[in-house]
Amino acid sequence: MRASARAPLPGATPSRPRRRPARAATAAAATLADGLTAWLVARGALAADKAAVVVTPQLTLAAARALPRGAPALAVPEAAWIGAAAVAASPVGPATAGLEPWLRIALALLRARVDPGDALAPYAASLPADPDAPVFWSDAELAELAGTQVGDGVAGYRAYFAERFAELDASIFSKDRALFPEAAFSAAAFAWAAATVRARVHAPLDGADAAIVPGADLAAHARRGGALRLGAAGPLGTGGRVARLEAATDLAPGDPVTLDAGPGRSDSQVLLDYGALDPLSPAPAYSLTLALPPGDRFFDDKVAVAEAAGLGESATFSLAPDAPPPAASLAFLRLMNLGDDDAFLLEPVFAGQVWGFLQDPVSAPNEAAVCAGMADGCAAAAARVAGDAVVDAAALAGGALARRAAMAVRARSGERDALLAAARWFSGRRESLAALEYYQERRLRSLGLLDDDGRPSATYDDFFRDGVA
Repeated sequence: MRASARAPLPGATPSRPRRRPARAATAAAATLADGLTAWLVARGALAADKAAVVVTPQLTLAAARALPRGAPALAVPEAAWIGAAAVAASPVGPATAGLEPWLRIALALLRARVDPGDALAPYAASLPADPDAPVFWSDAELAELAGTQVGDGVAGYRAYFAERFAELDASIFSKDRALFPEAAFSAAAFAWAAATVRARVHAPLDGADAAIVPGADLAAHARRGGALRLGAAGPLGTGGRVARLEAATDLAPGDPVTLDAGPGRSDSQVLLDYGALDPLSPAPAYSLTLALPPGDRFFDDKVAVAEAAGLGESATFSLAPDAPPPAASLAFLRLMNLGDDDAFLLEPVFAGQVWGFLQDPVSAPNEAAVCAGMADGCAAAAARVAGDAVVDAAALAGGALARRAAMAVRARSGERDALLAAARWFSGRRESLAALEYYQERRLRSLGLLDDDGRPSATYDDFFRDGVA
């Protein structure tokens, strides 16, 4: 009987075909890391000898030797940045002049992906085709973010990318297919490039000065990570600018080099833009945007008050699960709800003082309107968030979730917790309205017409008995 082709021969070591793809993938990753390292060295972003950091096969940054806290991990000269100068020197430079800096970088990376001779080609080849930013997630993965601000942000980004692509395709791409081949400059490829640049640009090199700092963009996100710092290179600063990244903590060889991708930003905001979260130092929050009603007959007066306080017709505040609503948000809410009975505060005689008055409750009807709107609104928003608080907490504690699923659960749990905490706070406030002190009482007390217990003082009695008021 002939042996089956799939059966091992006697005495032979059984083959393990399932491991071959893993070994091949590992070898390919190492090759990619080596290629990127060589490019970083050639560009001056990484020291050729005795570098403080290495590029790992996972295309992250790790300490090559022990680095004490504050030790320089990277010092990347401006000539190595992927910014205005690099784009101007790229094949798409002249054709993209006048576009926003981030957009020019995105188009330069797209061109480098299809042009092996492009100076940025080795870098572009190292970029993941399927990054972890939610804009690249599948519909099933995004369903885990239903009802969240991250999910809304993804929809907004996708719509914006589609709109910008249509504009560029009509005005630039279609007019020079040799430079912008249709297969390489598709809507999907453009979205990839735009989101990739968003995830790799870090302050202070953003906005009008947007640039990717090669090497530093490989640092993992951590809330206690380092930050890019700009300085001058060479003696007396004559060598141009340099972007430095220092070790945020003492690092042993092989430890990841980290960077805080979003200082002061919530987990949801960081996940949306950078596709990362720090489970060891969570920053759950919900971004509350408030706007003065345009139909309000006191609209102009209210806008003037808000602008005098450094705000505008709308303002955004951060709600956190472990803190009361920001004082400025309460003041803005009271301003939004000022009605006929409280409108006297908008009179010119109080100009410059109104925002100060709004730091405390104005009147019982005003505070009741604030509390009712926020308690009900926050509870309703929390109910729209996908998942269940108890189930989510158990899933995170179990530690078995895949990377994207874990990030989705953390982000939505943070938003839900912040909303529920705010709903509880305003509900509790609504129950204690009778115990609060309002503007009229504060004003009378400041005039000495109320005693410490809130009762009319003798002066107050005489004031009315003598017919003065």
